[in-house]
Amino acid sequence: ETYGSVGVTGGQKVIKEEYILMLETDHIIISPPQNVATPTKPVGFGFYYMISTDPKLAPSVQKFYTGDDYKDFDNVGPSPVIIHRKQLEQARNYLCNHPSGRNSSPACIRWVVRPWWDMSVRLKLDAEANRVFGWVTEMWGYSLAAMNLGIRHTVLREFQ
Repeated sequence: ETYGSVGVTGGQKVIKEEYILMLETDHIIISPPQNVATPTKPVGFGFYYMISTDPKLAPSVQKFYTGDDYKDFDNVGPSPVIIHRKQLEQARNYLCNHPSGRNSSPACIRWVVRPWWDMSVRLKLDAEANRVFGWVTEMWGYSLAAMNLGIRHTVLREFQ
């Protein structure tokens, strides 16, 4: 089944590195990015057009964000982001211990990719969210999934 331009795939490779750099395929690295991520806080580029309080976007953000304050939102997409391996494990542990019994699901293995995928698909299938988020739906999928898992980013404008 296809969902249009949702750009997430779920690989099952074992990640041994301490920090993971996530990039989209259209990014070109001219010089190595400075890793200011910590084991408890990833770093990502702040996209000026991902504003959770924008009157056109706010209703969809509120609909899919499970936190208390949708105005305090990390406006990062999945690229570029540097995240510590332990944070990916945090997402895995959330899924594996989820009361829904998803612990036997392959989602346990895919860490943050599965909630990112699931959220991106939910946004794509919601007519209003798909309309207002448009070509950045998958970026919102990452941000909302991370925020719903309690993952907060250091947002840097100069990271890209």
